[in-house]
Amino acid sequence: MHQYRVASRTTRSLCLLVAALLLGPVGHACAGQIPITKVEAMPDMPAPYELRDWKAVARRYDAYVFDATKTGEHLPLIWRTEAPDRPHASTFGLKSYVGDYRQGGNVFDVITCLGAVLGATYAGIDKSDQNGENWVAMCRAYFHPEERLYLNNIECETGHTFWYEILPNLLFYQIYDRYPDTPDMAEQFRTVADRWLTACEGMGGGADPWVLPDFDHTAFSFSKMEPVDNGRWKEADVAAAIAWLHYMALVHTGDEKYGTGVRWALEWLDQREENPYYECLLPFGAYAAARSNAEQGTAYDVSKLVNWCFDGDNWRGWGVNAARWGDYDCAGLASVTAPNEGYAFAMNTYLLAAQLAPIARYDDRFARGLGKWLLNVANASRFFYANGLPEEHQTCYQWAMTYDPDSSIAYEGLRQYAYRTEYVADDVKTPLGVRVSGDYRQTFLHDEQVQTLREEPVDDHDALEHVWRLSVTPGLRNLLVVRARRGEDGDGEGFRFSVAYAPEGPYEKAVTVDWTEDRHGWTNIKPTGSDVYLKVEDMDRTPGHADPDTLIVDYVYVDTKTYPTPYAMGDPLQRGWAETDLGLYGSSFVGLLGALVEPSNVEGILRIDLLATESFAPERYPTYLYYNPYDTPKTVLVPVGEDARDVYDAVSNRVLVSAATGNSEIEIAADAAVVLVLCPAGGEIERENGQTRCNGVVIDYGNVQDRDEARRR
Repeated sequence: MHQYRVASRTTRSLCLLVAALLLGPVGHACAGQIPITKVEAMPDMPAPYELRDWKAVARRYDAYVFDATKTGEHLPLIWRTEAPDRPHASTFGLKSYVGDYRQGGNVFDVITCLGAVLGATYAGIDKSDQNGENWVAMCRAYFHPEERLYLNNIECETGHTFWYEILPNLLFYQIYDRYPDTPDMAEQFRTVADRWLTACEGMGGGADPWVLPDFDHTAFSFSKMEPVDNGRWKEADVAAAIAWLHYMALVHTGDEKYGTGVRWALEWLDQREENPYYECLLPFGAYAAARSNAEQGTAYDVSKLVNWCFDGDNWRGWGVNAARWGDYDCAGLASVTAPNEGYAFAMNTYLLAAQLAPIARYDDRFARGLGKWLLNVANASRFFYANGLPEEHQTCYQWAMTYDPDSSIAYEGLRQYAYRTEYVADDVKTPLGVRVSGDYRQTFLHDEQVQTLREEPVDDHDALEHVWRLSVTPGLRNLLVVRARRGEDGDGEGFRFSVAYAPEGPYEKAVTVDWTEDRHGWTNIKPTGSDVYLKVEDMDRTPGHADPDTLIVDYVYVDTKTYPTPYAMGDPLQRGWAETDLGLYGSSFVGLLGALVEPSNVEGILRIDLLATESFAPERYPTYLYYNPYDTPKTVLVPVGEDARDVYDAVSNRVLVSAATGNSEIEIAADAAVVLVLCPAGGEIERENGQTRCNGVVIDYGNVQDRDEARRR
């Protein structure tokens, strides 16, 4: 990989001298620290404060969802299945949501299953030998033999969406790191890296001459070996995932060709001015950049990437919440950040924490910001669970208390406000709640939730003109949503949806459906507290027209935003995917948070394990981040163990306690952080090129400051 020349060590040496002369508590708020802008808006100490034992939550979740003997409504949540034409056919599926209509057999989200294995592993469970089952080995069936990648469904193909098609590979890499002796996984590891390297070339990447790929696409088709654009959105943060994936391949195999993939991706992100965050991939790139800077001597702009993860200044408004919702500090959660439209998600929050936390080890200037943020995450994540909020603040309290009284399964998300979904008002009991009458054929497919409205005219003067009635309750906002498409068998211009507040009208144009793929259309309507009428009509049906169009309607409903705030819920009940909003899809990843955080002796000061969620890491000593949210110094007890250790702080660059055993007392300044490395007592300390080593093991990657100075020059 490309190497950058580092600056003189003179500045660094002066800093070490000053640090050695410091008296009193360790650290000073913001001194030498890089601020994370959004974190500065979060509370130092969130309220009301309650820290859960997140590792225990992860272990309860594992015991619950992997129990095939559970009984009750929508239970069990796991089943065994066979993947056809795979060398390792025997595998398992998990429901993405409790009561998910769509899933069973070989239909399920692989992300949910891989996340469950990874989360349990991080919580200390050996998933390769659990009650006689090797769940890790079963994961190999998710490797697609033709696409030669881990994909989100057993039967699928690439070319639809980047994040669904690369995230399973990132999860597989992390699982392989913990279970390296699993047969065939080593070969799969290299194959995945090679495939994505080829994809970079397919997106225009070249090594001689040096040309960066263009990652600004929706997906990549490996069957056609070309990028895909759907004309509606880009998922450019795939560059971040590719950087992480190839960095892991580089450090694990030592093969320099993967360094090319790292450089392509990180240089492309480094040059980019527009925030590319789409779903959950960007933090992987922030970690890869920080680690590359520390280990390879590069100078990527980590601050830009980290702040992009938080800011919400991308086209989706995707970032991290910093606001108080109602009576609760909900800061720290990965969320849609539009004003008064916040919508946080469990999976994204846990993945974000797992990738950003270790950055403090490679660049301690982020220690305070990351420590403060993780305190907010560890506190607010409880609101994803049924026992974290009052009954009136959630959609599925009764099921949870009846069948999951320990709240092992989280809601998919947490919204700033409650959203009530009201379907077409009639007596048809389906998730659509739609009835079609007259001379038009109707089709109800419960699993797919599709209704077809096809013109079957009685004579040449008939044309589709159908009216639905919807009951709408008052709220802060009422949004009419239509998900529909025009069939490909017709030749017309499409269909017009119009809204009126009386059956006779007048009708105002709301949504035009002239597309042939499933899409949403929406419009704001008046919060009348009474009926609203929705009319659909063919825009170009004329007498004698012999080739009528088809309108396929997935659903029609009204979203009403209202109180209380916050509100635990999800998309399934709104969209008709499942009987509950309780999501294994996100809950599977809670072990990532459980591996990171645990309490210290001082309430609100967390012991954050910076090694817990890393993959293919170099030799290192136990390393912990502590952040003091109080406005006065606090003394924490640091568990050192029976063997004597020197306690080194990477933030102040000095040994704080020599030959410590048991619990060592460390005083931390107000609103400050320390990164404590537990080194062998009396170990040989060496400083070279700005790095500090103990017995040859790096304990402080301090050279990043010198490289940033060189970058500015």
